[in-house]
Amino acid sequence: MKKISVLFMVLLLSLSFSLGVYGEEGQGDSDPYSGVGAYMGFFQVQTSSWVYRNPFDDPNTGYGSDIFETVYNNETDAATSTIIEDTLIDGDGLYKVSLLEADFEGSTDFNMVALSTNLPLDGSIAISDVSLHIGGRTITKDYAQKNDEKDYIMMMLINQYDSDMKDTVNNMVPPAGTDMWIEFTVSGFGYDKAPEEPEEVLEESNQEGSGGDQAVLETEEVVDEVETEVSDGTVENDLGQEEADAWESQDQLPVYIPVIGVLALAGLGLLVFIKKK
Repeated sequence: MKKISVLFMVLLLSLSFSLGVYGEEGQGDSDPYSGVGAYMGFFQVQTSSWVYRNPFDDPNTGYGSDIFETVYNNETDAATSTIIEDTLIDGDGLYKVSLLEADFEGSTDFNMVALSTNLPLDGSIAISDVSLHIGGRTITKDYAQKNDEKDYIMMMLINQYDSDMKDTVNNMVPPAGTDMWIEFTVSGFGYDKAPEEPEEVLEESNQEGSGGDQAVLETEEVVDEVETEVSDGTVENDLGQEEADAWESQDQLPVYIPVIGVLALAGLGLLVFIKKK
């Protein structure tokens, strides 16, 4: 009887240890997204008169601060009217971050223009084919990882502080109201990014009896049609959803493997005990 009690105590302790180390709450407090909640790409900019948007990890004006939501004028101590469009990075593919109707309020030239991300610099995800576009013109396709950024991918396209990049491209600030954007390619996820949402296109059409032009909102699909097959209750499509699900399910494997191993060992021990009995 004493041996049986010891055996069950060992079993319970082993299960507790396994669940504590490998269970959902035992995976640690590390945050792969660095407080952002997802992998993101951000437009980073700074002019010579200090109209700026700093990288996401800036301790004072980075992600989570009110200033980070704007392109900020340090001289006037106020946000400009520039519209920021960052992007979620959720798979392999082409991405874009933008400053729409940019207004740098009298600045004449850029000190820095860059793509800031919370992607780990030493991780498996890579960024390539980075290019800067201003007002419909391609300014540069030359880019480099910021040399003093050791934690995250930060691709510099204009950097007047770097002797290797200084004065290598046109760094003039465009007129107010100009759109500018950075395009880049992401690889290393092992599956494609999610399809983009349909865009709403405003088209004007003449309708009889309306007394004039009437604006009609029509939805235009901007992504290719996804061919979907349903087989045995499993949905498969050309966007790699099945691969993405399999990727996510791998996170659950450590929870079950040690538990199964402990149960098997306990059962074997019980059989040996009964046999000796």
